[in-house]
Amino acid sequence: MEQTLYRKYRPKRFSELAGQEHVKQLFQNALSEDSFSHAYIFAGPRGTGKTSVARIVAKRLNCLDPEGSEPCNKCSECLSIQSNSHLDVIEMDAASNRGIDDFRSIRDKVAYKPAQGKYKIYIIDEVHMLTKEAFNAILKTLEEPPEHVVFILATTNPEKIPDTIISRCQIIPFRNVPVKTIIDHLRKMATDEGYAISDDALKYISRRAKGGMRDAIVLLEQVLRVFQKDQELDRNAILKILGGVGEERFEELIGLLRVNDQKGIIDYAEELYDSGVNFEVFLEELSAYILSKIAGIADPQETRTLLELAGKTTEMASDIRFSENQLVKFSVEMLEYASKIGPGIENTQNRFEKKPEPVNKKSLETVKEPVIEPVYDEFLSKLKEDYLSVFTALNLLEYRSTDESIKVVCEKSKPFSNDAVIKHEKLLSEMARKEGKELVIVQEETDKKPEPEKSGKEEEQVPEELKKTYNKLKKLFPEEEIIITENDI
Repeated sequence: MEQTLYRKYRPKRFSELAGQEHVKQLFQNALSEDSFSHAYIFAGPRGTGKTSVARIVAKRLNCLDPEGSEPCNKCSECLSIQSNSHLDVIEMDAASNRGIDDFRSIRDKVAYKPAQGKYKIYIIDEVHMLTKEAFNAILKTLEEPPEHVVFILATTNPEKIPDTIISRCQIIPFRNVPVKTIIDHLRKMATDEGYAISDDALKYISRRAKGGMRDAIVLLEQVLRVFQKDQELDRNAILKILGGVGEERFEELIGLLRVNDQKGIIDYAEELYDSGVNFEVFLEELSAYILSKIAGIADPQETRTLLELAGKTTEMASDIRFSENQLVKFSVEMLEYASKIGPGIENTQNRFEKKPEPVNKKSLETVKEPVIEPVYDEFLSKLKEDYLSVFTALNLLEYRSTDESIKVVCEKSKPFSNDAVIKHEKLLSEMARKEGKELVIVQEETDKKPEPEKSGKEEEQVPEELKKTYNKLKKLFPEEEIIITENDI
């Protein structure tokens, strides 16, 4: 059976690792100076090289003829580790071996000296999935392990690991691989395999992988297996294989939303569904396209309209993966949004345009209100230039700038924007101080509505999401008979 590209091109030395320069430097120094730790936590997104680095470390520690900080990859120790047959390198998947009995056996066996190499190395993947009892079983071992034992714990969710475990390990953060690094790696791989692939196609695959090298290689292999080696692969060819759409289709949807073309939106959604497009991926790519489009727009009203659409698509991408009927969910959400920004084909006035309120001259003479700057002020302009993601989040929330302060209301109904502002609070405060103002972040409070009095006869309970979906459809099509079931949500 032909070997997959991921296994074929899996790095065997630190120098072959794509990205993670800080990790390579750390281990190259530690191994060359023989000052490595007895327990590590590799924490980072999936597909960023955690297990690959763990195997390289295991090879270097047991290598019979190391080349500085690198394993030789020729001796019997390196070859057996590479083929997963080494007796002293034990790889475990904590997702399927998470009980206390599995880790009691580790605690009992670590005292024995290695049977084959110099070190006994335990590589435990997805360690955050262990039970509390399993963590307790290896707690003492992690604190005072024998000199011949090294633990490497890999995880995508380090926050779920108990503090007692973290305090006994050295944490190594793994980061998303930069797009340029992924593109260069994929280009070399495709060339070695005898394929010609355009830079636009490689860029699309790299962005689709979301910083994961493994996912990028899997997507590349999916594409290469469809085409012949004498065919030149461009972005359009890649889109057909991976179920993506071109920028012209994004523009088509934005146009339909602007004029509230309800039939056009429904037909558009059905075309996506019939062509096999993944709605979650489509929405993520649409959001990225809108943000790239915003960077070249000077009109503040147009910017704010597109920002809200980007926020809407981002939230939809997160929610739609859990929906059993993605077509209905996508159609309803887009129709509802179109009804807000485009009240009809004959009236396409932007809903962010506010008519000037009548001025009370007497009040102006007696009361001096703080001067409210325009929504698209100098502060936001600087954010847009250097921190587009924070600029996007801030524009989707209630934002007010006065002579003394900048006030932002974090709305619970917009969790992505809320989190972005809280995460960058320090940055925003520093920028506000440079403007001679104080940053004020207000957490929106929601009042609890009193529960309705129960009647003698209890009504049949209807799922809340079913009610919301029915109400949206009924509002959009008041003259139609709407019949939906839980399977449509």
